[in-house]
Amino acid sequence: MAKAKKPDSKPATARKSGAKKGTGDADKELATAQAQVEKLRATVEKLEGKLAKSKAKAATWKDEARRERPKVAKLEAKLRRTRRDAPVDHEPPAERGDLPVEDPTVPDESWTVARLRVLAREKQVPGASRLTKAALLAALRG
Repeated sequence: MAKAKKPDSKPATARKSGAKKGTGDADKELATAQAQVEKLRATVEKLEGKLAKSKAKAATWKDEARRERPKVAKLEAKLRRTRRDAPVDHEPPAERGDLPVEDPTVPDESWTVARLRVLAREKQVPGASRLTKAALLAALRG
């Protein structure tokens, strides 16, 4: 007994058009991939150009640094000599008379309200917590 062939579910024309359709999709994918490759090549080319410029700048900076080293060495030596030869005065500036010594308990406009209130409490100024800055200054000075 001979076996009967099974009939194809798709007609012959449908099979052929499907094969072409798959080839068309592959061609589109290939074209897309080639376009991406070209874009990437262009990007690589730009980056290589930037890298070359950066390397040129680095070389310029290195040359400049090399030229400036002797100047830096001279200035450092001068600084060392100056520090070595400078007179040493171990007294604080206020004790030498270089700076005026102010009485830290005399309030002025630069004091904060909180600091003025602390001093007012120490001097037992009545109602110090309710006084304004100007009133605290007047009470502490007077």
